[in-house]
Amino acid sequence: MAENGEVVPDQRGKPTERPTAKWVFELFLDVHLLLIVTDTIQVMAMNLVDELQVLLELLGPAYSEVYS
Repeated sequence: MAENGEVVPDQRGKPTERPTAKWVFELFLDVHLLLIVTDTIQVMAMNLVDELQVLLELLGPAYSEVYS
């Protein structure tokens, strides 16, 4: 994050470029994946806020694909 100049809010709400892994996992606790099963399976990410989208982009395409 520091290399890309990106920040996320820490536990106190202040911006940080170095969140702990535990905090990153906690940020994703409110994200839910909705599966819609008909003839095909559709996946929708619910509650995916901007900060989490930044994290997903930094983690790479494998992670972004799951939540897109």
